[in-house]
Amino acid sequence: ADFQATLDLCSEVGFLAAYSFKYSKRPGTPAAVMENQIPEQIVAERYDRLHQQINQVAARVNNEVLGKRVEVLITDIDGSNATGKSRDFRLVHFEAPATARPGDIAELTIRETKAHFILGDSQSVSIRPTRGGDAFSSRKAEAESKGVALGMPTLKSVHYK
Repeated sequence: ADFQATLDLCSEVGFLAAYSFKYSKRPGTPAAVMENQIPEQIVAERYDRLHQQINQVAARVNNEVLGKRVEVLITDIDGSNATGKSRDFRLVHFEAPATARPGDIAELTIRETKAHFILGDSQSVSIRPTRGGDAFSSRKAEAESKGVALGMPTLKSVHYK
């Protein structure tokens, strides 16, 4: 009954993700010596069912934004591939124009959804520069101007007698 209530709650609330773990006995705790422990096989089965349920719910919830415009805070750019978080904290991947910087806001249309992320349409991206993006550019320029020179270590020769 408790496990089914957990599954029902996940569906009702619409969790996009959940940090769930299998119960494990901790020596010295009252729970470790309680009667009616659930067998490991059932624990493993329930764990798998819970993750399947969460993935199905997340896919359904993410699908609700398909075709819609969303704002995304850009958190990382690798070449032209950008990653960020929507206002409701969904992970968004998209192709960003060269002017985009981490910290800027991208507005884009969602073209595809998965259980754990959504994909933006590269043709629909518009970038709104922000102070966060300015700070990123400033830090990047400062780091590039100083450079990093660790050099090669040298060993002093030691002569033993």
